Amino acid sequence: MTTSFKILFFFISLFTMACFALGSVMMAQGRGWLATLFFVLAVLITGLGFVTKRRLVRPQSQ
Repeated sequence: MTTSFKILFFFISLFTMACFALGSVMMAQGRGWLATLFFVLAVLITGLGFVTKRRLVRPQSQ
């Protein structure tokens, strides 16, 4: 995997963690709809990262 892919996936994971953190803060403040929005967004971004990685990084056949 090249360095640019590693940087891309680092930022995807960083944004995902930020969404989970914001969702937790919103839940603690009693804003349920914002918490739900951030949690759903985090799960969607995680899925997008896995799909992107699977499509871009092909396993090497032996």
